[in-house]
Amino acid sequence: MNIAILTEALPERGLGHVVRCGAIATSFLNAGHKIQFIVRGGRAFSREILDSRITVCHQEWINDFKLVEVQFDIVLVDSYEVGRGDLQKLRGETKVLSFLTDFENKGFPDNTVVFRYSSSVFFDYTALPEFVGSSLAPVRQAFLQKDHQLRGRRHRLKSILVTLGADDYRGLTQEIIQTIQKNGSFRITLVVVKTNPSLVKWAKEHSVSLRINLSGKELARQFRKTDLCITTAGSTAYELCSLAVPSILLLVVDNQVLNGKIFHEFGVPICDFRSPENRTLCFEEAFLKLSTAQNRVDLAAAMSQGTDGRGAERIAGTWLRIHGLATQEQVEVCPACANDSWWMWQINNQPDVRQMAFTQKSIPWLSHKQWFKKLLRDRNRRVLVATINKIPVGVLKLDKQEEDYVISIAVWYEARGKHVGTRLIETAKSQNFVTSRLIAHVKPENAASARMFDRLGFSFSPQSAENPRPFDVYVWRKLNPNHHAGNEKNE
Repeated sequence: MNIAILTEALPERGLGHVVRCGAIATSFLNAGHKIQFIVRGGRAFSREILDSRITVCHQEWINDFKLVEVQFDIVLVDSYEVGRGDLQKLRGETKVLSFLTDFENKGFPDNTVVFRYSSSVFFDYTALPEFVGSSLAPVRQAFLQKDHQLRGRRHRLKSILVTLGADDYRGLTQEIIQTIQKNGSFRITLVVVKTNPSLVKWAKEHSVSLRINLSGKELARQFRKTDLCITTAGSTAYELCSLAVPSILLLVVDNQVLNGKIFHEFGVPICDFRSPENRTLCFEEAFLKLSTAQNRVDLAAAMSQGTDGRGAERIAGTWLRIHGLATQEQVEVCPACANDSWWMWQINNQPDVRQMAFTQKSIPWLSHKQWFKKLLRDRNRRVLVATINKIPVGVLKLDKQEEDYVISIAVWYEARGKHVGTRLIETAKSQNFVTSRLIAHVKPENAASARMFDRLGFSFSPQSAENPRPFDVYVWRKLNPNHHAGNEKNE
C-alpha cells in the first residue's frame, strides 16, 4: 500500500506528533508498505529521533499539498492546526482518511477513521469508526521493554532526568531543577532538542548534565538509567510508561489534560503548570514522596499500566485488516503476570462482556487493580492470557473449589472468531494443576459460549424447576470425582 502521513513539528507543539507518527510509520514499513512522511515545520529536528528508513519531506501541507499526484491507500493526519475544511479537502483526494489525536476533537468528515488514545475506554462502540484508548498510544520500538521490577531498588534517590518538550519554550526547566536541588544533592540530566548559550551556561553553573538531540535509542538508554523522570503529559509520558520509569508528569498546555486524567487514574502524580498558582508546591510534594524507594517501585508498576507500547502496531494492524492484508496471526497462551492487569481490565470491561457477566456494572480501575494484585498471590486462583502476535486478546480465570476449577473467559472483540477461546480452554485442560473437572457457568442467552463449550466436549446441565439457577452449567471431566462445584467468584 501507499501511505501518506501528514504531521507537524511546530516550536509551540514540540516533537510529539513526529515521534508518534514515526512509530506508526515503522510498523507499516515492517509490514512491507511504502510511506511518504510529510512534516509541516520542524526543519531543525534531528533525523535521529526517527527510524532510519523514514524519508522526511518538509512541506506546508495544510495549504499547498496535493494528494491527487499520487493515489494513496491511506492518509493519516496528526495535527492540531488542521481544520474540518482541510480534512474535507483531504478526504476528497484519498481513498481512506484517518486521524490520530490525543484531544477531544470536533466533527470529522464522513467515513474518517479516528484513533484517539486519550481515553481510558478501550473501544467506543457508539462512535464507529472511532477507536479509543491508551492502548493505541504509539511508542517507538526503542521504548518497548518494561523493566519496572528493577526500579527503585536503590534506597536513595540519586539520578533524575528532566525533559520538558523540544526546547521548553515556556521556560519551566530552571524552576523545576531549582526546586529539586533545594531538596538535596542529585545527579540531574537535562534532555533538550536544541539549546542556546545561556542555557548551556546555566546548566554548567548548576551542575546539570546536558543532553542534546538524542536519538530514540539514546533517550531510551537515559530513561533506563534514571531513578526518576520529570516530563510533560504528552507523547514522552507514554514512552516512559512503556519502560515503566517512575515519573512526575506536568500539564503545561490544555491538550494534555485528557492524558493527565488517564495517568492520574493509574496513580501517576500530575502537577498542573498551566498557571503559576501553587504549581511549585504541588511538584515539591510529589517529588518528596518519591524520595522513598518503595514509592518509586509502586509508581513504576503504576506507570506500566498506562500502555504496553504496542499502539503503533495496533493502528497499523487495524488498517491492514481493513484492507485484507494482515499477516498470519499466531495465538499463544501463557500465565498472567503483573503487566497484564490493565489489559484484563479493558477486556473484561467491554459492554457485551459485562452484559454476559453475573455482575454487569462496569469495573472501576482501582477496584480491579487491587483485585488483580490479590489474585496473582492466591494459590487457589489462576489466570491464563492469550496473545495474538504478542498482543493480549483474551483471558481465562480459574477459581479452585474443592478439587474442581470454575472457569470464566473473555475475548477482545476484534479477536473473536480466531479460536482464542478454544486455545485458552484447551490450555487450561492440559494444566497439571487441573486434576478433576472444569466447570463453566453460562447464561442461557450466551449462545456463542454455549456452542464453544459444547464443541470442546463439555457436558450440558440446563436450568430446571428442581434446580433453579440463573445459568446453565457446562462440565469437562479429567477424572470422575463425586463432588460438585460451588458458585463462581466474580470481581
